[in-house]
Amino acid sequence: MSGRSTSRRNELAAQMYLCQQQQIREWMQLVLQRADIAENLSDLLTNGVLLCELIRAINPTMMPNIRDGQSGTNVENIESFLAACRDLSVAPSALFDVADLAEKKNLSAVMRCILALSAQV
Repeated sequence: MSGRSTSRRNELAAQMYLCQQQQIREWMQLVLQRADIAENLSDLLTNGVLLCELIRAINPTMMPNIRDGQSGTNVENIESFLAACRDLSVAPSALFDVADLAEKKNLSAVMRCILALSAQV
């Protein structure tokens, strides 16, 4: 029976993650005024460019420079996004580690952070 409940929990977690992705995608489309936010957010977010564009759309003075997303600048973009989240009073517990996104280690944490940002602005 415990195998069945674990399987059900995993299924529910996957459904919740997909719902969060959809909610985030819709919010980002609204804020960025773009309809081209793809289904797979993790691939779009990894270089940090879209996150920086999101901050710029919220407050242009907070993100004057966005790196091109080429190798080596991903971390800088992600760090800039996280710094802006702190400045926008996103709770420290909602922030993720750079490796969570740059190395796709914990994309759920990234989604929680973006949801927290959306609730804050």
